[in-house]
Amino acid sequence: MAVTQRTLLLVDADPRRRAALAEQLCLHEEVGVQEAASPAQAPSPSRAAPPDAVLLDPGEREPADAVRELRRAGPDAVVIVLSRGLTPSAAAAALEAGALDCVDRAETASAVLMARLRAHLRAQDRRPDAPVALGPLQLRPWPRLLENRRTGRRVNLTEKEVSLLRALVRAGESAVGRHDLLRAVWRAHPAVETHTVETHVYRLRRKLADVSGEAVGIERRDGGYRLSVAEPVASAA
Repeated sequence: MAVTQRTLLLVDADPRRRAALAEQLCLHEEVGVQEAASPAQAPSPSRAAPPDAVLLDPGEREPADAVRELRRAGPDAVVIVLSRGLTPSAAAAALEAGALDCVDRAETASAVLMARLRAHLRAQDRRPDAPVALGPLQLRPWPRLLENRRTGRRVNLTEKEVSLLRALVRAGESAVGRHDLLRAVWRAHPAVETHTVETHVYRLRRKLADVSGEAVGIERRDGGYRLSVAEPVASAA
């Protein structure tokens, strides 16, 4: 499956500097850039498509204060502070406040910034509770919620439904056999004869249809099951 474009929020009070960096970042097709003049303008968790990562320039403020305000505003995202001559104590305070990294503004014109951003996003994606984008839907393993980011429609999933959906996401374009799903989701021996997989797939299909219409579904393919998404989905969960 193709990789969904990651949403990057650039927070900087200086409109010219912000626009220049946004133009540079847009050269990378893997990210779509949003802009905000202050942390208070960051999307809240209830808004559609919250950012995957935030590049935060604190300006004249203490970086730690800006990071705390950003976290209060809502996004559960990778936060990278863009600094100019940040002292070790200020950098440590920003990290303690919730930033994952501090990058000197001089490095934003090089490949270093994107490399660090990709590394942090990969680490974030490997978290068991990391959100997963599925076309218009977002799977939040905890609190086991499937949400349509466009309509706001939500449905609760069971623990096994979350595991089943993640197993299908990991498989990408490949179909996953019933025995493989028994091992991956239920830790059951493949010789066990049970209708557990079929029953859970049926229920999960109904929930996917309820929140996405025909945008996301589960289809039979090559004797197994495959996630069908009408538009690109995120990388493996």
